[in-house]
Parts: sequence; C-alpha cells; structure tokens
Amino acid sequence: MKTKNLRRVIVVVITLLVISEIARLASNLMGHAGGLAGVIIPAAVYFYCARKARAGVKYTIWILAPTIIFGVIPTVAKLWDFFTDEDPSLLQRLWEHGPFFMSFLLPVILLVFIYIELNRNLE
Repeated sequence: MKTKNLRRVIVVVITLLVISEIARLASNLMGHAGGLAGVIIPAAVYFYCARKARAGVKYTIWILAPTIIFGVIPTVAKLWDFFTDEDPSLLQRLWEHGPFFMSFLLPVILLVFIYIELNRNLE
C-alpha cells in the first residue's frame, strides 16, 4: 500500500476513535441529544481540517490539532474520574478505567506517531 493511502487510513481510524469517544462521553453527560452533538461537532471539525490539510505535507497540524483537542477532552474527564473516585483501591480504579486507556488513548497516541513518521518519509 502506498504511503499516501496509509496516511488516509490512519486519519480515518484516528477520526473514528476520537468521534466515538466524544460521542460516548457526551451521551453519558447529556443523553441522546448530547451524543448526537458529540458526533456532529467533531466530524464537522475534522472535515474542515481535512480540507485545510490537503494543501500539503507541511500542513499536518490541521489533522493533528483536532485530534489533540478532542482527545484531551475525554482524557481529562476520565482522569478526573480516576483521581476523584471514592474507591480507595488503586487496583479497582485501574480495572474500571483501564479499558479507556487501552482502547482509546493508547491507540490514538500510537496512530498519531505513525502518521507523523509517514509524513517525515514523504518530505
């Protein structure tokens, strides 16, 4: 597969991960209407940024900025829950919050690093 196509696949996967986590967080906080807004708003921002990023490899920030912004929101919310949880057992808190870190945060971080490396290879 060409590097350009790999970059596109990575951006789609990052976008899907981020949008699904924002939608889950919004629906937990505000119900179904919040979940719908949690899908529409990040998707619109990603599409706008993707149009700006098509200008070239130098404009990688247009893809990474919404990933960082929308990735920080659920991460801060989950860390807040982790540190303010009343359960004194660290193992129990890790058990409850571990899936978020393993299924969202870690894959997004790894995909962003891969995307940056692929861009370096294109330059």
